Amino acid sequence: MKLETDTSKLLAVDPWFSKLPPNLQYKLLAMAVKKQLPAGQSIVHRGQANSGMYCLVEGVVLAMSELEPGNEGVMAHFAPPAWFGEIGLVDGGPYTHTMKTDSPSTVMFFPRAHLLSLLNEDPSFLQHLALLLTAKLRISFFVLDELVKPPTEQRVARRLLIQAAGLGLRQAYQSHIDIHQEQLAQTLGMGRSTLNPILRRWSDAKWIQLTYGRITILNLDELKALAGYETWPEVYKDALNTPLPTITRG
Repeated sequence: MKLETDTSKLLAVDPWFSKLPPNLQYKLLAMAVKKQLPAGQSIVHRGQANSGMYCLVEGVVLAMSELEPGNEGVMAHFAPPAWFGEIGLVDGGPYTHTMKTDSPSTVMFFPRAHLLSLLNEDPSFLQHLALLLTAKLRISFFVLDELVKPPTEQRVARRLLIQAAGLGLRQAYQSHIDIHQEQLAQTLGMGRSTLNPILRRWSDAKWIQLTYGRITILNLDELKALAGYETWPEVYKDALNTPLPTITRG
């Protein structure tokens, strides 16, 4: 697969792909299938047999949680670059969550059969997959800190910064977060009646800008201070010190 310049820039700041040996990068890209998807399309379903791994390179993808049978909520919100589907590749199990596009999106799909062949050919690839899994496990524990119930405004500031840094899974941040306020409330486990007044106060103070489906960070320093940024692990601090390259739509 030949990469566009914008995708190359994204993968260059991806902490997992950028650290792969060049031969593994080449082999992965050679098997990748580019898919352009409309908004609202399910990419994989919870419980579905694993068919491969994905990398989001454009758009927004939501990980859905089933609040009750037939009633989905947003568990996590992903912006490029973001990888998913690797868990079943390692343990042979199904996809853990339904992944759904929230906007027109582009993904690279890596078929399971090709990935398993690569694992047989180069067993060191398993160690690299383990690093991807552990990076996600670390950010999961970091997000779970919110369950200790810090002050509500601190929780919101933390989540905005985590989202800006791609859930802590990339080496750079973007100032805008393409997320609806209802979706943000769901990821925080709070109602809009609690979230919206906080966002309006921050908007009035010029810390953020609110537009339909987007929150733009205007005053990163104020949000860092409120989020308790000084106690964060260095890897997440570093991500908030480097802007993500500007990506244009093709």
